[in-house]
Amino acid sequence: MRKKLEYAGFSQDAIDFAMKKAIRVGVIDDVRYAECLVRSNALAGKGMEFVKKEIQSLGLYIEDLDAYQEYIQNGEDAQIDAALNLLIQHPSRAKDKRSAATRKLLNKGYSMSIASRAVAIWCDRL
Repeated sequence: MRKKLEYAGFSQDAIDFAMKKAIRVGVIDDVRYAECLVRSNALAGKGMEFVKKEIQSLGLYIEDLDAYQEYIQNGEDAQIDAALNLLIQHPSRAKDKRSAATRKLLNKGYSMSIASRAVAIWCDRL
């Protein structure tokens, strides 16, 4: 939000005032934003690697979020299933299907371990 206000040409004093007031009244809440980010990425079938970096940039720990704990409780199998569904719905047309599928999952935010396992299952089904 601060960057958007700077881009719009507001002075630093005006930005500081607006940010403090927005935080005080609950309009801006980094924890609420982080929880929403985790849930939306999980529902979209995306991994959490990029989300972790975004949340870390806010000065928060992803492990402290309820949404992330729910995601973890669903288990690694649920993450692999989501990655596998992505590969099934959007198969690669590349010659080296394994590498292309791995890159696709890494670009969607899956960890290397999840991507590798999902790609192995997907390749076995080809």
